[in-house]
Amino acid sequence: MRIVVCAKQVVDLAQIRMNRETREPILSGIPLIIGDIEKNVLEEATRIKEQHKAEVIALSIGWPQPDGTILECLGRGADRAVMLADPIFETLSSTGVATVLAKAIEKIGDYALILLGEGSTDNNSGQVGPMVAQILGLPLVSYARQLEIVEDKVRIVKGLEDCFETAEASLPVVVTVSAEINEPRIPTILDVMEASSKPQESWSLGDIEISREELEQHHSVKVLSNQYPEQTRKNILFQEELGKSVDSLLQNLVKEGVLER
Repeated sequence: MRIVVCAKQVVDLAQIRMNRETREPILSGIPLIIGDIEKNVLEEATRIKEQHKAEVIALSIGWPQPDGTILECLGRGADRAVMLADPIFETLSSTGVATVLAKAIEKIGDYALILLGEGSTDNNSGQVGPMVAQILGLPLVSYARQLEIVEDKVRIVKGLEDCFETAEASLPVVVTVSAEINEPRIPTILDVMEASSKPQESWSLGDIEISREELEQHHSVKVLSNQYPEQTRKNILFQEELGKSVDSLLQNLVKEGVLER
């Protein structure tokens, strides 16, 4: 059985800082990592591999080239990796990303299970997985919090608002998983050391038989600016005794329109 794991590289959100003058996020110098949900996806693929005879292939597209992302995927259980890097990927819409992934998956071939996160750490649109299934003409099972392979079928459990739903689909199938599906293990030193020796392939757009002109139809909305709301603080201190300070606070809140009389 061949499992393809689609992993997205994102900026480390914990390291994003804001420019106080422009109110824009400072992204330069921030490392690119795999998203948290991708760790769950890789853990689930590794768990399935341990229970069944399976090969796990990590697939990542991005720009700059997702070398670090690929190495972490290999350290987390993938047997080999395929990466595609091109500046055009920076501006692709979800449709464009799904098109590239689907073409790459077709080239990999002989797949039984395609795993993605329910949504990426940065955009979290949840669109790419369903689109990949649509393009490949495969069944889709989404938001899996439990997953098992039963003969030639996949059985999943998803959580709804007031109940749990169990669904089955025949292989090959696309499955998007939620963070509740598992607790990703931390790679050992040996896992990290062995990652760089595992097979890695780098493909171009030509390798997946897709033209730049075709992808240019899938440009996303151009971001003109990205600013956080301007915040000002009056820094008013009430230093009277407690009762008077509370009265003064209430009067100021009424004056500012926060409270009504």
